[in-house]
Amino acid sequence: MATPITNIPQGFLSLTGLRDMGGVPREVTSTIAPGIDITQFLLLNRENLTEGVSWTGITSSPVFQVPAGELWYVHFCSVTTLTLLAGETIQVQLGYAVGAVNVSISDPQRAIAGHRCSAWGGGFWLVPGASLSARTMEFTSGGAILGSANVIITRLRI
Repeated sequence: MATPITNIPQGFLSLTGLRDMGGVPREVTSTIAPGIDITQFLLLNRENLTEGVSWTGITSSPVFQVPAGELWYVHFCSVTTLTLLAGETIQVQLGYAVGAVNVSISDPQRAIAGHRCSAWGGGFWLVPGASLSARTMEFTSGGAILGSANVIITRLRI
């Protein structure tokens, strides 16, 4: 038995390719059923990793690397500096590298003396060998600027 379509959800016609010669079907067969995405429930086994970061110039520093045989789902990641000293400025950005390809995952965030700088992102997969990196886009200091990188992940064995 067919189910009548009373309110067509956005994207439904494009997803199913139901438009034909300008017409819209009035019903769908009962083999199409609603459902929910259970991914969030399957990824509840979370782990928090923290690593110190030291910047000494404009660079891209790998912080966390996905080991062989694992696939990571990154729920959230961030990089934060300590409070900047007089005359210091920094602009940081989070990214990841897969082989020779570098991908930015956050907007660059800038801070000046007396403030801290923090960039964040999340909701993506990292494959074996990929590394999460903390990049500096601008750097002014007489020494090193210290901070930390944090990531909340679910490890999947592959």
